Amino acid sequence: MEQALLSYLARRQSASTSELSNASGTSTKTIRDYLSRMMADGLVEGIGSKYSPKRRYRLVPSQKANGVSA
Repeated sequence: MEQALLSYLARRQSASTSELSNASGTSTKTIRDYLSRMMADGLVEGIGSKYSPKRRYRLVPSQKANGVSA
């Protein structure tokens, strides 16, 4: 699942939890759990306020340079 989320983000500049949920067919809670782990691992970063429903996520720039594939 993490690789699928990373690939989705690699094809876009950013995505919301709702967009990732719809694309993967997974609940937004599950998506948030994966995003939290990927943020802790330094793969993904949040854009905007942590508590905003409009918060978006993107690959950390070094991950794009490392060739996370689309």
